[in-house]
Amino acid sequence: MKKFFSVLLFGSLLLVSKQVYAQLDVGLPIDFEMSDNLLQIDSSYFVDFNGGTVSVLENPYQININTSKYVGKIVRDGGDVWAGSKIQLDENLVFNEYPFISMKVFTDAPIGTLIRLKIEDPLYIDLGDPSFEVDVWTTTTGDWETLVFDFSDSPPTYNNIAFMFDYTNIGDGTIQSTFYFDDIVQTASADQEVISGCTYIIACNYNPDATLDDGSCFFSELYYDCNGFCINDADNDDICDEIDNCILVSNFEQIDSDNDGEGDLCDYDDGLGLTNLEESSCTVIKMIDVLGREVKVHTDGMLLFYIYSDGRIEKVFKK
Repeated sequence: MKKFFSVLLFGSLLLVSKQVYAQLDVGLPIDFEMSDNLLQIDSSYFVDFNGGTVSVLENPYQININTSKYVGKIVRDGGDVWAGSKIQLDENLVFNEYPFISMKVFTDAPIGTLIRLKIEDPLYIDLGDPSFEVDVWTTTTGDWETLVFDFSDSPPTYNNIAFMFDYTNIGDGTIQSTFYFDDIVQTASADQEVISGCTYIIACNYNPDATLDDGSCFFSELYYDCNGFCINDADNDDICDEIDNCILVSNFEQIDSDNDGEGDLCDYDDGLGLTNLEESSCTVIKMIDVLGREVKVHTDGMLLFYIYSDGRIEKVFKK
């Protein structure tokens, strides 16, 4: 019976071990803040190992370089000298353009405490532990500092980051074995005065704090804003006024049976081409722009809407 129980227990441990390594994928940067859709990277995204325990909590030290609301926390208590926690990214880390990973760290551990970041494959044990490790030592205590890890020599084959604080020592659960971390960012420069981002002011993702353009700028399509909505859409049919064949009548299908440039829903003289309309005796009683403002003079380069005495509306662009 004892032998059977041992086998059962061993099998259960194997099962638990397998479940522990199931991870949720995320991408860099990681700042632990609540996103617009109320998603937050919390402890469920991490896998603890060998005496390290991670949690995500409100920042107890909102001072100096880190006043953000939420941070990560790792407490090392017993286990091994490499105790820590790891997180799995949604794609492999590539370091040819952005060879550094920076991270803000707060601890009461002594100056000169070794911090190791290890990147590896999720199946690193089965593959013989292929990995790449970078060590950095703290330069302050009792305050936040930004540590920069140089991964320029790392191959682009890993998507797990293991955080090992006070590496080479066994933690005891005290404040000197407690580490807060935040703002894990892949950067192009080891100089923390350099902030990578989009520096083009008219781009949708313009970063006014960026000092180095990282090629990430993207722009809205013509006639649309950065959220993909029409800048001008008088009839709210999701067809921008500049390309809408019925400016003041909602017609998202844009059907124009006689191909005269006016949609069927607003073509009150359907079947007549523009030439026929120009030859008619109707007079223009008002000209308005795409915002509905009345205009007295139609100058070159303007798109206006002519309202005729018979109720017709014509879109006219003067070259």
